[in-house]
Amino acid sequence: MRRDRRFALIFSIIGFIIAVAGILTTPGEFVGDVTWGIIMYFTIQTNILAAVLFAIFTVRLVKDIRADGVYGDSSYYPRFTMVAVVSLAMMGLSYWILLAPNSILSIWTFPNITTHGATPLLLVLYYLLFIRPGNIKHKDVYYATLFPLAFVANTYIAYALGYTYERFDGEIVNFPYFFFDYATIGWGMVSAFILGILVMVIFLGYALYFIDRKRSKRLT
Repeated sequence: MRRDRRFALIFSIIGFIIAVAGILTTPGEFVGDVTWGIIMYFTIQTNILAAVLFAIFTVRLVKDIRADGVYGDSSYYPRFTMVAVVSLAMMGLSYWILLAPNSILSIWTFPNITTHGATPLLLVLYYLLFIRPGNIKHKDVYYATLFPLAFVANTYIAYALGYTYERFDGEIVNFPYFFFDYATIGWGMVSAFILGILVMVIFLGYALYFIDRKRSKRLT
């Protein structure tokens, strides 16, 4: 798959800038009010992952352009990128489906639009446009569940250790998202939400897996 690496480079730089801008404006870095606890949120963790990937793509593209020219492969770490894309896509969909409708604050802010919309979309597009098909394995669908499951475990470990979260309206809560709060909605609903998210992750993983297989067949 030979493409113009300059286009991929511009795309990855834009993705990196938007990801970093979204991350920094969420905890208030640009306005002098840093809340480092925001890193405990899945949104920020996945956006950091996206920023790191875009940074890696940018560095690799610059090196490859200098070494091999502007035309060539722009595909790096396809399996890991696929796993990251699933987490970013799940995060964005979960926000707009579950959290945004119940938000007491405006959802049309720069941090929300970038972290929950633009950054996930840009990583999905980079994957579809530049990552070479034919490398994704069936087991990668299930590897994609590891990051969300690790976040669930981390959330309840933090709760057991007494960690609390300060919401943007100043309220102190025990969990980053309402669907973890078993004291309010009960373990049954918590289990249902977590199971639903895992089903969404597996569905997205299979969607990318079959898209990868179909695209690879077109190239052969």
